[in-house]
Amino acid sequence: MARPERIRSLVPVGSVPLLPGTRCPAPLRLMAIPGLGALLARLAKPTPRSLVRLLSSVGEGETIVRHPELIDALVAGGNDPVAVAADLAELRAVIQPFGFRRSMRLRPADLQALSVPTLLIWGDHDPIGSVGVARLAARLIPSAGLEVLPAGHVPQLGHPGRVATLVSDFVRSGHG
Repeated sequence: MARPERIRSLVPVGSVPLLPGTRCPAPLRLMAIPGLGALLARLAKPTPRSLVRLLSSVGEGETIVRHPELIDALVAGGNDPVAVAADLAELRAVIQPFGFRRSMRLRPADLQALSVPTLLIWGDHDPIGSVGVARLAARLIPSAGLEVLPAGHVPQLGHPGRVATLVSDFVRSGHG
């Protein structure tokens, strides 16, 4: 938004948490509390089981179990102190105990000001933002399209080929 001259097109995959109408899950709000998030990260080291539970909470539990190598990689990342510190800093930058920081949220006027072609790729049962949120964003962004897939918050996980095709076609059509 701040440097539109740096991009030719935009393809957010999965709901964009800071859009009007999105919700911030309670576990993320807790993790964003300074001190508490770091304590929880130290006490609750990720395991394959806890990772599946986490991804189930965003509609991808049945999908992630089909990718055991990805589970292993995500668990390893969740046990890396540098990665954990970076994740916690990112959470604190956009989330507070009551939800997304008001100063970070995108307003309808921000979306209307987007001047680049945009393709939103969204999961039909994403708990962060409903399909209604996606439709509103697509209506507000002047040059936006919307593709809804049968997925949760991470549609590329269950539909990697379809997402790759959508992005490739969008770029090849002159938008990217």
